[in-house]
Amino acid sequence: MTVLSTIACPLSRGARAAFCCGALLTAAFVTLSLLDLYLTWYLLKTQGSHCYEANPIAADVLHKWGWWGLGSYKLACSGVVLAVGAFVSRSRPRLGRRLLVLSSLIVAVVVGHSVILLVRIEAAEQALARAQEKSRRLTQEFHEQQDYAVWLERLAYDVAKERLSLKAATKMLAARITQLRYFNPSRRFRELYQDLDSSACLAAHVVRQVGLVSRDGPLDDKPLTRLEEEFVRWHRCPLPAFAREPYLPELEQEAPVATPTIHHSGADCPRAG
Repeated sequence: MTVLSTIACPLSRGARAAFCCGALLTAAFVTLSLLDLYLTWYLLKTQGSHCYEANPIAADVLHKWGWWGLGSYKLACSGVVLAVGAFVSRSRPRLGRRLLVLSSLIVAVVVGHSVILLVRIEAAEQALARAQEKSRRLTQEFHEQQDYAVWLERLAYDVAKERLSLKAATKMLAARITQLRYFNPSRRFRELYQDLDSSACLAAHVVRQVGLVSRDGPLDDKPLTRLEEEFVRWHRCPLPAFAREPYLPELEQEAPVATPTIHHSGADCPRAG
């Protein structure tokens, strides 16, 4: 009768609260321990070049017996803590709960450190990926600029040798610029040849490039007069001073080239829209 009544008698409110608190602390400690094991595996498996196992005993177990050994080691440590907590709780329940709380806080600190480390590594990898992409684009832009400079020099040489007219060379330059992916000189042209439309900017730059080619390697004839007349006939405005700059030694020796008289309304070049 006494045994049956004891079994039938429900736990008191305080006993139920203590039991629930102990169960929650046990579940929290087990969850944190498993999370610590998972984060350790993830960091060492995917970020091995940046991370290492700080616990020398765990590191030695991992080196000798691999991940199964490390998992067994961590689970054994957790089991020892739970067994000690359960043993202490029999005689001193409050002390047993405090032991579980302290153990859970220690594991939580380890888990938090792993999470912070993971976030920092991912942020560093993203920054490195962005830097590598920027470096790749700069390298491609550099090579594209070199190819463009060589092509433009050949174009100017053909114009200087009268193999191409200024108008044809300007159209070829415009087509070439549309093929560039990483380097766009058009904005620079608009800064150098202000108040000109896009076609006049390109034509003026071709004339300047011919002057640079002529300066580097003197040609049989002096193409400034011919190109300036063609520019004026086509665009109905004087050649910009910046385009004439490479021809200054030539201009010092000869009389200035007279700009043909142009009969049209308005003395300015067509402005960029």
